[in-house]
Amino acid sequence: MKKRCLSMLLLFMFIIGMSVPAAASKGNAYRFLDLTEIDPDSSTTRVEAVSLDDGLTADVNSKIISNDPDVYVNSITVHPIIAVYEGEQGTMYIINDITRSVRFTSKGQFQSLNLTNAGLQSVIKELSTGVANDPTLAGKKVLFVGWDVSSVFTCIAESPQYIEYTPTSTCINGTATKRITVTGKHTQVTVDEYFFMPENINDYYHVGVRGSFMFIRTSGPNSGQQGGFGISAGLTVNSDKR
Repeated sequence: MKKRCLSMLLLFMFIIGMSVPAAASKGNAYRFLDLTEIDPDSSTTRVEAVSLDDGLTADVNSKIISNDPDVYVNSITVHPIIAVYEGEQGTMYIINDITRSVRFTSKGQFQSLNLTNAGLQSVIKELSTGVANDPTLAGKKVLFVGWDVSSVFTCIAESPQYIEYTPTSTCINGTATKRITVTGKHTQVTVDEYFFMPENINDYYHVGVRGSFMFIRTSGPNSGQQGGFGISAGLTVNSDKR
């Protein structure tokens, strides 16, 4: 599955490089990229729910929680994903050294990190330089194939239940709906998913997750009943081309 999937990428993904490192010819120092390998056959990606209740004073906690549930996106961070080929066998890696991020100053359930075409070209330039200066990649075909998208949500409720979300269609690990249990009244949930790019790298596109935060209402006429808010977060590439 892994070999077949990555072989298909050769048909349309953006080739970053396949040569002797540039440092060898330009006198630059070699620099090893910080890479994390991805298993595309695994359905497991990184999700994390951290309760912040212990870090809040009683007064602040009661002010934040009250009886009014809330959810919003704190931040979105992305890293490029490359496929490195030795012959026909390819392996995918997240490049941790190269990142783009946004931290939102206003609360919003639906947020996106917007990358213009100029911003995309800046990422490609960093990729090309990084690959050229890493001696471990010398002589290997390296392709820019997608994005690691990490979204942080803050969930607030007296009686929280879970976040349920579905990744967009190009998710490397599949598009099955996933559920994260939320136990703290004030909890940060991190959702980290991997996505392929479309065939044309310069097309407008969006990758990310969409779902809902569910809780039990503890006041008002609907007390004891389940409630929920919609959520979405992701990366919009070539945002200036729509």
